[in-house]
Amino acid sequence: MRENGKLVGLSIELFHTIQKELKIKNRIHVYPWARAYKLATVEKNVLIFSIARVPSREKLFKWAGKIVRIKQDFYKLKSNKDININSIEDIKPFRVGVPRNDSRHQFLIKNNFRKIHTVIRQQQAVKMLFKNRVNLIIEDPATLFYLTKKSNLDPLKLENVYSIKEMEVDLYFAFSKKTSDHIVNQFKFAFEKIRQTSAYNKIMKKYGLIKGTSNN
Repeated sequence: MRENGKLVGLSIELFHTIQKELKIKNRIHVYPWARAYKLATVEKNVLIFSIARVPSREKLFKWAGKIVRIKQDFYKLKSNKDININSIEDIKPFRVGVPRNDSRHQFLIKNNFRKIHTVIRQQQAVKMLFKNRVNLIIEDPATLFYLTKKSNLDPLKLENVYSIKEMEVDLYFAFSKKTSDHIVNQFKFAFEKIRQTSAYNKIMKKYGLIKGTSNN
């Protein structure tokens, strides 16, 4: 995510902290998810983040460290009274907006959804929901709050209509399979090292992921 032209977010802050530990300065390239995913599956020395660690991806990457576990739910506009969800099957008649080729898209395909509208970035799906161009989106509460505020939209106009245990996922740093084990292990060691530091605790507190407060 960007704020005032600068990349921000939990994974970005963790990555920069790991960089400092490794004493390296790799540039972060931002691509549409489908392109980033393809690069990470075919090129060498590619680090992709944040990526959901799901069974279908397990052998496609070298997993280098868990960032956070997230919950993903279906959301609708509260004003849309025609949507009443009691089961996964109740969702299928409605149009769902998701980023192309990400874990949400793959979940919908796996569960035989037909009315899928794919976008390049999730923020597009959020805007489309507010314009009634899609009926539902899938997101975790914290990220949804951020995306709506960033777009000057009111998150209180949205309602969580269905939660699925299967859609709780761990987000990871992951390297392309063609990356050397030496590089992967260096990264993993550095990440584990910073987990024991006050800098790591400060970042996690900032995003409400461990108890405490942050001055940032």
